Amino acid sequence: MPYLSGVLTGIVLTILVVFLIDNIGPESDTRDIVNWDYVGSALGSSVEKVGSEVRQEVHEATAPGDKVDCEKAGRIWDNAGKTCVEKQ
Repeated sequence: MPYLSGVLTGIVLTILVVFLIDNIGPESDTRDIVNWDYVGSALGSSVEKVGSEVRQEVHEATAPGDKVDCEKAGRIWDNAGKTCVEKQ
């Protein structure tokens, strides 16, 4: 386990040093080592995707599974779709 923490620390420190070199310095118009806009957009889309997947899984896990559970939750059981729907 100490090896894993050492590797992770090294990765984080490397990313920090590269970020600082790219963003701090007298030559701000030079080419960056890393395209930070791309990295940010890729991470942002990944976070959104994971968030929507987790939300869907939580919804499925907490949804009433049958007619009895549905009625206990104060909802209406839809026999056609075999799903539980909100009362309108």
